[in-house]
Amino acid sequence: MGVVPPVGRGPLMASIAFRSQDDPWVVARWAFDGLLCHARDALSAHPRLLHELDAAQARERLNLAGLSEEDGRLIAMALAGAADTVRRLEQGSDDPLTISWLDALADLKRRLGQAHP
Repeated sequence: MGVVPPVGRGPLMASIAFRSQDDPWVVARWAFDGLLCHARDALSAHPRLLHELDAAQARERLNLAGLSEEDGRLIAMALAGAADTVRRLEQGSDDPLTISWLDALADLKRRLGQAHP
């Protein structure tokens, strides 16, 4: 299948911040949007958190450090699940862009686990 960025959205970047002293996780905007889309499924029972994802998408930045501990934990769990979903969908690809995306998702999962164990 492979990852294909939408036309006109390729060079834009978006990020997830964990703690103020940590470097943010930065990916292409199309990748960020796709990840948030998958995370929404896990948060459908939490309209307030869906609003946080909408705001993050508009800002091109999700700041987990700026949320309450519980909200941050719930969003982190949804993002980790979304990363697993995307990794399953793209597993086995030999496309360099997809491989890079899978590596970025593995890094995101590692960082989420450190920030919200």
